[in-house]
Amino acid sequence: MKSDLVFFSYSDSQPTDGGMARNHAFFLEMKKRGSRIYNHTSVGIHYRLFSIIRNIMLLLFLKGTNIFILQTVLLKFIFPFGLFKFPVYRSFVLAVLNHAVKKNNVTIEINDLLYEQGIDLGAGMNKTAAAYQRFIFSHPTLQFVFASKLMGDYAVSHYKLGTKSWQTIINGAPTLNTGTPCHLKVGDPEKIRYIYAGTLNKGRDIEKLIEVFADKSGIDLILIGIDGAWISEFNYRNIHYLGQFDEETALAIASQCDIGIIPYDEKKLYYNICYPTKNSFYIAAGLPILCTPLRETMRVFENYPGTAFFESVKNWDFFLTKTDKSDVISAKGKVEKIKSELKWDFLFADLHFREMCQEYHLNSNA
Repeated sequence: MKSDLVFFSYSDSQPTDGGMARNHAFFLEMKKRGSRIYNHTSVGIHYRLFSIIRNIMLLLFLKGTNIFILQTVLLKFIFPFGLFKFPVYRSFVLAVLNHAVKKNNVTIEINDLLYEQGIDLGAGMNKTAAAYQRFIFSHPTLQFVFASKLMGDYAVSHYKLGTKSWQTIINGAPTLNTGTPCHLKVGDPEKIRYIYAGTLNKGRDIEKLIEVFADKSGIDLILIGIDGAWISEFNYRNIHYLGQFDEETALAIASQCDIGIIPYDEKKLYYNICYPTKNSFYIAAGLPILCTPLRETMRVFENYPGTAFFESVKNWDFFLTKTDKSDVISAKGKVEKIKSELKWDFLFADLHFREMCQEYHLNSNA
């Protein structure tokens, strides 16, 4: 007997950042699977309060169901994150979860490890995040979907997660709509156009990236994404900040470029165990990638030789100098052959949920 699927979602129909793009992709997939969806659309205090009460009641009264919860929803609209520092609150959450898993299968999607991410992005050591992760990953019955394999491996080795309690769905990309108009000038087509698409706030190695590309002949650097207004303080002729766009438009812009870049510091743990959304985004746009030697990204792209180049940022000067248009054309040809394997539709084929145990169905029908 198949069980129902209930999905707790937090989705915007026109995502402009990687996290929301992942949320929206899950929303579309769960809709395709005929799920009952509770989508959350606001962070207003009254809306959140209503959602928290309703969602906890659902967890207490649902039966015979596969319950799938985005981590963002879990921590904003079911169990507010800031309270996990209190032991009595964790005891309350445990009681609700234990009740839910007795009558349902409960799966939580983990797009980030908040504690490790906070350290590497300069937010400091968040004790609440550490307490939350120790609590949630030690639960004996919960199931998890991680955004990278190494993230799941890390949770197993550091937080007592069961080795059979999780699966991986890396960040994918939508299909490029070749009919999407792009009225912007995207660099000089006679040059090799590199693009960085993503969050552009300071602290994500963007300053170092700009220094590498500044005033390089035969090369343009295109920057798109949120929090990039500060880039206007620079005045380099070959560096162009175009602004923030929805995912479909951003993909159309990227498709006019030549190489997508990921400049993250390979010495930082979190960058090594996550799988950046922009990897698959660039491939969907038809671009090979230039990336620092990040372990999870290298793990994925070892299956796709010739579509990704791995160099520390200190070596990018040499890479930019030696790479010409013929190299780009060759790499783009290899990307065309594999791009479908990093699209969401392909990746979601591996997403599975447990069937409810036969004993529960017998008891519930008695």
